[in-house]
Amino acid sequence: MRREARGMTYNAIRRGELVRASKCEDCGKNRNIEAHHDDYNKPMSIRWLCKNCHGEWHRYNTPIYPKKLV
Repeated sequence: MRREARGMTYNAIRRGELVRASKCEDCGKNRNIEAHHDDYNKPMSIRWLCKNCHGEWHRYNTPIYPKKLV
């Protein structure tokens, strides 16, 4: 699902449906901004974080992944 969420984000940006933020939502820096998904069940629910804050978030948190169908 991560791959699908990333693809949906990339395509939405390319089509102009989603605009990349100019600043990190955590620290306010305006360089190396990346899309972050807290919950991969909601692929268009994105927070824009700089590379440092994004890595920091993943060090201390785990995103929500879809339940696997058995």
